[in-house]
Amino acid sequence: PAVGTQVWRFNTVGNDESLAMSNDGTRLFIGGHMGTAVLQQSICGQPVHGLYSVNPVNGAAYCDWFPAITPFGSNYTGAWCMLSTGTKLYVGGLIDAINGVTHVGLARFPL
Repeated sequence: PAVGTQVWRFNTVGNDESLAMSNDGTRLFIGGHMGTAVLQQSICGQPVHGLYSVNPVNGAAYCDWFPAITPFGSNYTGAWCMLSTGTKLYVGGLIDAINGVTHVGLARFPL
């Protein structure tokens, strides 16, 4: 049976493990353990450490949102789950800090 045609693809060096859509449908937030262990990746010239976002229509990366999850060096570090409420984005996982600010296990971002 036909399953459709691939519209876009975005490769990362680690697993994408969580997704959340912005309330207006213009941004897909992606979390996982990309860039948190041995393999490193840059998007828009910025290092990626577990979180990034793309345009859901064409897969183009947004170049303004790259929160860095620490600790580095473990394939298990990363954003395992996400929830968008329309005004807030909650991110949970194996997290000690994001951008140097302590957020043990859970973080919240304004949308």
